[in-house]
Amino acid sequence: MVLIGKLIVPIILVFKLCVLMSVQASELYPYPSIGDGRLGTDVVLTLVDGIATDSDGNIFISHRSQNRIRKVSPDGVITTIAGNGIAGFSGDGGFALDASLSFPAGLVSKNGNLYIADRNNHRIRKIDSNGIITTVAGTGKPGCCNDNGLAKEAHLHFPSDVDIDLEGNLYISDRSNNRIRKVNSEGIITTIAGSGEPGYRGDFGPAEKSLLKYPFGISLDSKGNLYIADRGNNRVRKIDQRGIITTIAGDGTHSFGGDYGPANQSSLAFPTDVIVDSLGVIYIADRNNNRVRKIDRLGVITTLMGINQAEFNGDNEIAAETTLHLPFALAFNGEDRLLVVDRNHFRVREVRLQGNQVETVAGNGKFLFRGDGGPGGGATLEAPSGIAVDSKGDVLFADRLHQRIRKVGRNNSIIETVIGNGKQGNEGNEGLGIEATLHLPEVLIMDHEDNLYLTQRSGNAWIIR
Repeated sequence: MVLIGKLIVPIILVFKLCVLMSVQASELYPYPSIGDGRLGTDVVLTLVDGIATDSDGNIFISHRSQNRIRKVSPDGVITTIAGNGIAGFSGDGGFALDASLSFPAGLVSKNGNLYIADRNNHRIRKIDSNGIITTVAGTGKPGCCNDNGLAKEAHLHFPSDVDIDLEGNLYISDRSNNRIRKVNSEGIITTIAGSGEPGYRGDFGPAEKSLLKYPFGISLDSKGNLYIADRGNNRVRKIDQRGIITTIAGDGTHSFGGDYGPANQSSLAFPTDVIVDSLGVIYIADRNNNRVRKIDRLGVITTLMGINQAEFNGDNEIAAETTLHLPFALAFNGEDRLLVVDRNHFRVREVRLQGNQVETVAGNGKFLFRGDGGPGGGATLEAPSGIAVDSKGDVLFADRLHQRIRKVGRNNSIIETVIGNGKQGNEGNEGLGIEATLHLPEVLIMDHEDNLYLTQRSGNAWIIR
């Protein structure tokens, strides 16, 4: 009970200090410490999961590792429009900037509203034109399904993307339920594709009887056809206006092949997004092949961007010679510009489709670690997760993507690394904590003798004395 009681102060100290100091520094840009108010190309962007644009030329970025939604204006300046940086759920009915998100993913902007797949909150949330955030689908409890009732009373499970048609129907890629859900304009939710079991089945039949396998990005074309990046099946599927599902790209093998041939005979590797232009040309984020693929109106597939190399080789006048590293999400910025989330290059890239020139519009390519030895509010964190408090009131937390356990002193607010050298691994048993390698540290528990128990994504659990 003592430790739980002490958690309130440390959480504010570690995670809110940055926010409070930043507001005092600037009322215009709430979070200058993470780059707000600067050019988008000058800031650090790690783990971007979604991207969208509006009719005014703004670019919206789902900054997963920061649990924020960022906006890049037409003049290139980046700001935060949603999320206080604290992973969790809060804020419905209030300003989006004060709300908590948890690993936000896909986005879509329509009629002045921005819809967010708030993935780890198992919800779809909406930011209206006044900056107010609400939940439009999902109870927050993972599960399935409560179909044919109000969407806000239905269960979602790690939703990954959203789109909206001209009639105002909302489509949800309900990833871990292996379903595509639809919320009509009256707020009623149904399943339109996938029977819930992961697998591949059902082509040329009703989509609701088909099998999907961890669907990711979705996109509607101008005729109302819905396209699905069926990631686990290494395919792209299409649901036509009659509700019939087919495969339009990918033969199911996790590999690269098939350029200049029929798209449904090609090979994809974990496609994570798909988008269709006004002419019916289809673009695919072929993630593990480090490419963006293109399907023309005749069904022929080619590579638009990316080569068999991951190392960043700069912006280029020829998209096909520009390297990508795990391209993750796509969006159009106007009629002739395609935005690509170049995830592991920590950038958002833009391809001019007339001429194929590539430029970076956000992200400086750096994976930044800083702050040790200074105030906690000036440190950079990447996807902070577990938190614990020792008997002195010092706060320890898992700086997950930096592969470290860091500590903020109760008396001086100074941050330091206490476990982890920043490299990913599982080495260091019986040695100094500062020399150990960690693998995505997640859960921390401190016992009454100040022994720290640590779990990692790798499955290893350590005790640090």
